[in-house]
Amino acid sequence: MWYSNLEYELASGEPWFPAVPVGLPRLLEVSGRGEHLRYPQGRSLPQAAAAPVEPVVCQVVIPPTYQRLPILSRLTSRFGVTVNIVGAVLSARRKRGGEFLLALGGKPQQQASSLAYLKDLQVQFVPKRDIKAAPRLLSEGDSSEQKPVVLPRGCDRVRLQIHIPAHCHPQPVISNLVKDHDVAVTILSASLPSQGEHDGWFELELWGLPTRLEAAVATLNQSDCALWLAQ
Repeated sequence: MWYSNLEYELASGEPWFPAVPVGLPRLLEVSGRGEHLRYPQGRSLPQAAAAPVEPVVCQVVIPPTYQRLPILSRLTSRFGVTVNIVGAVLSARRKRGGEFLLALGGKPQQQASSLAYLKDLQVQFVPKRDIKAAPRLLSEGDSSEQKPVVLPRGCDRVRLQIHIPAHCHPQPVISNLVKDHDVAVTILSASLPSQGEHDGWFELELWGLPTRLEAAVATLNQSDCALWLAQ
């Protein structure tokens, strides 16, 4: 089976970063007698359009000892990357590690720092493979019982069950909660097959300042996701 250099290096434990520093762009060559290129006063240098940075796709297994920590949440809060969960399987019993297929969006240095953080935690990188979590569809009973979640006044921690429909997958729902509302998110359980278009089911624990937590839950209430208070 063929893997990209990045996937092979992550899976084998070898350094994935380049052995030499990235060089600076070369200076512009100026024709003529080598005079500096000048622009009329008041005009700025034209800016070249930045090439879009492709997300780094990696598959990780997070050991049970870390499953109570907001590991994926920290990638956004500390390094600024956008974490899109493409596939996930994590049992609430926490006897086995949770496996996640991630697409990390951001600047190259942000992506590199987030991957280095995971490696420092000894999170296991594995070759990309299908995550065969059992898909679960929103039933009619779930739909009728689901209501907007209202938090008690002063609440700074809440556990939620959330259903993310397939059409919301391009939106990094969980990562956006961290980025937009500055809350921490721990994934307690997850079920999202990586093959095809499937709904995702997650049990999350959110905590932060009460006002920010209320804003995060309000965002979820207004989205196409369904959520319930976890028992």
